[in-house]
Formats: sequence, C-alpha cells, structure tokens
Amino acid sequence: MTQTINTFKINFLNLNGKYFLFIVLLLPFLISACRTVEIESFNSDRIFTHLYQIFLLPENSLLILSWNIFWKLTIFLSIVFTITLFEFNIQKHLDKREYNLPSLSRIKKSQGYKYADVWYLIITLIVGQFPLISVFLSLGTFNLFNGLEKNFHSFYQSYIPFESTEIVGSLGIIFAILLFDLAVYIRHRLQHKISWLWDFHEFHHSPTEMTIISKNRESTFERIFTKPLTLPITVLHYLLIKENIASGNLIPLIIYFLWIVISIFGDFLGHSSIAIIYPKPLSYIFMSPGLHLLHHSSNPSHYDCNFCMGTTIFDRLFGTYLDESHLKDIDSFGVKNTEYNKYHPLFSFTLLPLIKVYRRFIALR
Repeated sequence: MTQTINTFKINFLNLNGKYFLFIVLLLPFLISACRTVEIESFNSDRIFTHLYQIFLLPENSLLILSWNIFWKLTIFLSIVFTITLFEFNIQKHLDKREYNLPSLSRIKKSQGYKYADVWYLIITLIVGQFPLISVFLSLGTFNLFNGLEKNFHSFYQSYIPFESTEIVGSLGIIFAILLFDLAVYIRHRLQHKISWLWDFHEFHHSPTEMTIISKNRESTFERIFTKPLTLPITVLHYLLIKENIASGNLIPLIIYFLWIVISIFGDFLGHSSIAIIYPKPLSYIFMSPGLHLLHHSSNPSHYDCNFCMGTTIFDRLFGTYLDESHLKDIDSFGVKNTEYNKYHPLFSFTLLPLIKVYRRFIALR
C-alpha cells in the first residue's frame, strides 16, 4: 500500500494562518543556531574536551551537567512541540483522504521494538553527557579526535592568512560551507557504497516511519570512521567565526548563522511526516527538508539519492538529485527486515553494529 506524503510548499508572500505558524516554527531553530554559534565561537578549543572537564571540576560537575541537559532538552522539546503544532495545522487544510497523523504518533507504528525511537533518544542524551560511556563506545578514539582537532587548529593558524574585511570574510565562510557540504556528500555516499560502513549506517535507515526523533538513530561506531572526513573543515569553521568576531565583521556571521538554521531545520523536518519544499529559486540551491524522505524511501528507484541536507549542488553535480515530483512514489520507509528492528534498542545501539561488521569480515576470509 502506497504511503501518502503530505507536501507543504512554502510561500513566503503569504504569512496568514499556517504560514504564520511556519514563522513560529523557526523560533526554536533560531535559538538552537545561536547556541551552536556560541559554542563554536567561544569554546572551539574545548569542543571535544569539555565533558572530560566535568570530572576534573567536581564542585561544578552537577551544575555543568544539569545546564547541558537543560539546554539540550529545552531546545529539542521546543522544536518537537512546534513541529507537531505545525503538522496539525497543515493537516487541517488537507483532504481527509490524504490525512496522516503527525510524526510523534507514528513512533508506535514503526516496525521493531515498541517505542524504539524514544529509547534511542534517551540513549543519545545519556551517551552525550557522560564521557566515560563515549570513550567506551568509541573504542578510545575520542582522545584521538581531540588531538587531530588541535593539530588542524595549529596548522590553519600558521599557514592560512585570515583577512579582516567583510567581503573576504564572507567569501571565506561561503567557501568553508561549500567545502563542508562536499565532505558531507562524500562521507554519506561512502556510507552507502562501502559494505562495512553500510552495516553501521543501516541503523539510521532502520525506522519504518519518519517520527522527527528517528534522526537520533546514529551509530557511535560510524562516527569513528567518518568523522575525520569533516573534522578539518569543522575546525576551519571555528577559526573563521572567531576571526570575524574579533574583526567585528557582521555579514560573515549572519551567513554562517543562517546556514546553521537551515542545517538544523533540515535535519529535524527531514524526518517529519510532512514534506516541506522550499520555494524557487531557494529550492535550486538548498535541499528542501521534504526531499530527505526520498533518501529514506524503501522504493528501489529512490536508493542512493539526495545525500546532502544542506545544498543541492553536489547531488545535482554527481547525478544523485531527485526532486519533489518523486514523493508520490514513496511506498514505505526504511530497510526491510533489518536486524536493527529485531532486538532491544540497547543491544542494537551498542553490540549489533560490531557484530554485523565482524560477520562481514569473517565471510571474507
């Protein structure tokens, strides 16, 4: 049975009714982007080590831990709340034959362990707050990433001439954004094409419903092998932002801020029950969140498409772009009969990825 996909095409010229709610929807994303820019601007030298410092400062550990959890939960819940309101509002305007329940109500419908996405959300929050768990799950590579970041930081400061003008600063930020988008495209395509990386990445494609929080199905082990592809560019972002702040350049910061908003917006809305499509000409440049549904589609004609969630540039360039006209052909989501839906989420998150890769290497012997 074909699954109906509710499509919402944004019209910025009409701010009445559901369009006004769309503006409200943006607010938590703006707050989240402010938090992200703040962390990258002022704490970039501690981005991988601040969790360790919690254990080195016992008198502040509870305060810091509580503050981190508070911020993450507040931003996350506000985003989920506004998306749910937005979905209800949009669906009131749809034909009843096309009516689909909002994302959160789909959690219990997703195949596999009951409320698995809720489990994965809780696991992700716990792992993110306790560094000893992160070290264990990353097989000790957490410290390696910290060392790599410092090396790239020193290299950039030594060999790259950072200019202080608005134009040069803006061009530098745009170049870094496009470079990051290319790295994400390459990383994501490798995750689909290299068999043992796919064993990890299959976990992200295991949900059979788009539930907003299904975005949390990300393997810690996968990051071990793919993070180095984007790490040098991420550090470059940190340095460019700090240099522009020090120089008092406003336009580069606005560009980067808008990019963060678009990225967070696409990440959440790309897993919701409504396919949001940007208006032209924006949709020629930026990847509409709704097109990520095609990436998760179980229809074979949609396999290996729309790898980026930032711009459409590299998907168009390398022939992997599919537009909104293909949304009507989505039958269902996820990987059929995936092992990740056959076990308890704790087992699927921690041990199953390693077991799958181990089996694959044993089969090669």
